[in-house]
Amino acid sequence: MPNLSLGTVYRNLEVLVTEGLVEELPSAGGARYDGNPKTHHHFICESCGAIDDLHLQAPPSLAQKLRRARGRKASRVRIDFYGLCEACESHVETGATTSRGTHG
Repeated sequence: MPNLSLGTVYRNLEVLVTEGLVEELPSAGGARYDGNPKTHHHFICESCGAIDDLHLQAPPSLAQKLRRARGRKASRVRIDFYGLCEACESHVETGATTSRGTHG
């Protein structure tokens, strides 16, 4: 859609974030958005930037520790894991290089 401005895209993404239909993810490479609004965590590849959903429960003790240490109650907990995805790990093992955003 060559006539669609990026401003329009980002304004609509912000509406979706506000409505809770999309989640904005922190990203060093610019804004990233997740279309899965259900509580889940992420594995983020430090080489290519791929993000995989992880459906793990945060340990209840983590929120309890926050409440005891700081007197704050968390409404939700998100944990991001960082490392190499399988494709990038296999490139490292074979000595190949991976450019950011692609697997090869």
